Formats: sequence, C-alpha cells, structure tokens
Amino acid sequence: MITVRSTYEGIDVEGAGSFLHKGMSFKKFTRKFTIADDIVVKGAEMKNGMLTIDLERVIPEEKKPRIVPINGKADVGENKSDAEFLAEKKEDELNF
Repeated sequence: MITVRSTYEGIDVEGAGSFLHKGMSFKKFTRKFTIADDIVVKGAEMKNGMLTIDLERVIPEEKKPRIVPINGKADVGENKSDAEFLAEKKEDELNF
C-alpha cells in the first residue's frame, strides 16, 4: 500500500498577498493506493506541483514463462535461450 500525505508547514497562506484566483487549496489530505505484492516503489519526485512515483514490477522466477518438456523430451537447441526458442516457434506458427 502506498500512502500519499500532504502537509503545509511553514507556508504563510494568509500573508501570501491577494489572490485573483487560487487554483490549489492549502488543505491537508491523505490518499492510499493498494498495489500488488510484486510492485516495488523505486522513488518519488515533486516537480512543478506534479508528484511522480516510480514503480517497478518485479516478476518472481516462479511466475516467469518457462518451457516444460513433454515425455522427457524438449525441442530446445542446446545453444538457444528460451526467448530465442519461443521466437522461432512463433515465427513457425505464422508461416503455417
């Protein structure tokens, strides 16, 4: 869960001058976001009033795609990676 919370410490709202239009209110708020277990927060940045939170999805090894041999035989070349093998299989299916 990510919690975004605002505070306005040290800002003199009353003495900031007169306003023609005040586009942002100076209220405190809290917002909570539920994220998946495999999401990691890498960092956050506030720039020009816009909050940007960097997230990264980390896929555990047990959830990554893999090739399972059928009847003990796998149609995988010894020097090919799984990605190369799957790309060739997809290309063969397209040329069918």
